Amino acid sequence: MSAAAAAEPPPASPPLPPLAPPAGGGAASPPLTPLATVAVASDGTVGALVHRQEGPWRGFLDSAVQMGYKLAITEFDVNDKALPTDAKVRDGIVANYAAAYLEILFSYPQLRDVLAWGMCDRFTWLNGFTPRKDGTRQRATPYDAEYRPKALYGVIRDAFAGAVAR
Repeated sequence: MSAAAAAEPPPASPPLPPLAPPAGGGAASPPLTPLATVAVASDGTVGALVHRQEGPWRGFLDSAVQMGYKLAITEFDVNDKALPTDAKVRDGIVANYAAAYLEILFSYPQLRDVLAWGMCDRFTWLNGFTPRKDGTRQRATPYDAEYRPKALYGVIRDAFAGAVAR
């Protein structure tokens, strides 16, 4: 692969589907499309990927809040299936991606809840649902398999520490 081809950004993310107004004044939520599958840009960074997705994602969130929806992060974890085997590299990419995601969501005063689907890599549902081809555990949660905090923990802590009281 040539250097020019390697520097090309990944293809654009498809647009997010439009939201329907909540039935009965907002009691029910429509199914939402996730921000994205974690991937590494051709230059090995995640920042470019998140930046390319931010516009459509903010547009989707803006539409939701304009219709009176409150926001919640549910089942928060980061699928690292496509990332390199090295745990430090994966942890860094996961943390950077999560920081960008949380920065976007925390900028909305309508965000009310943040729920982690799992807290420890040893028990993350992703290990059984979407195992890594290299056989290593997913590193999708704030704590590693031995319950030690990882970079993702610091990102979550910092997001809450810097958040405006709601």
